[in-house]
Amino acid sequence: MITSKLKDELLKKLLDLSNETGKLRFGFSLNDVAKELGISIEILRKLLKHFQDRGLIRAFLTKDNTSPLTIELEIEAFDFHKLGFRGEKLLREKRIEKLLLEINQLKPSFSEKTQQINSVLQAIRHSFAIFLKVE
Repeated sequence: MITSKLKDELLKKLLDLSNETGKLRFGFSLNDVAKELGISIEILRKLLKHFQDRGLIRAFLTKDNTSPLTIELEIEAFDFHKLGFRGEKLLREKRIEKLLLEINQLKPSFSEKTQQINSVLQAIRHSFAIFLKVE
């Protein structure tokens, strides 16, 4: 299962590898990292693609699983690591809670419209909660 914790662990591993080599561009074995994280190579490839799509790395994926993979860390990876994927998820939750509190404060003055907006936000929160439990 791909979780925020797993993504944080992989990002930390990549930052550690960068620190070990002293370079932003470095190679590593897909097999070794997948085994260390307890995941399949296919999941590792998907996570690296996700990191690339988010602008955290630039990956030079190989077609086979035995050749070393070369990636280049972007500066965003170092900045993002401070918050992490789990922190990002928590921040989204807190923002939704804040919105709900603000809407509840508006209830006395705008009761009918606020009730409608509140219903919509409750539905969003419920959907978001289901999504977070899956992750």
